[in-house]
Amino acid sequence: MNGGGGSRHILRIIVRASITLLMVAVLNFILFRVIPGDPAS
Repeated sequence: MNGGGGSRHILRIIVRASITLLMVAVLNFILFRVIPGDPAS
């Protein structure tokens, strides 16, 4: 019983972390696409 709850808690943490990383990646992509004058591009 307790192990199932623990695995569900870990799964929720992984989902939240992946969503956060995805949002950060999208924000960085938008910022680098919108802001001109980047020497890398």
